[in-house]
Amino acid sequence: MDLIAASYNNIGPFKDQTITVNFHPGKYLIKAPIGSGKSFLFFDGPFYALYKYSTRQMLHRTSTQGFIHLLFEHDDQYRLIERTLKPTRAG
Repeated sequence: MDLIAASYNNIGPFKDQTITVNFHPGKYLIKAPIGSGKSFLFFDGPFYALYKYSTRQMLHRTSTQGFIHLLFEHDDQYRLIERTLKPTRAG
């Protein structure tokens, strides 16, 4: 499976923002300040899109809706996963 792109809206620390990450073949160095949302964009977001599972709330805490779109290639076919994010009960 090759990740091509991920698009997020209201995910984690990114309120009222739509962010798209394009993945290119090769190695990555992810350099950003602590607490800037790297794990949501590169780890938690794609994992939630694939398996609909997370140990923490994916939607920004004050948002009412959001999404994750994950585009990837598998067996020479392009696939798009769309997940709608909704508020979850705390606790």
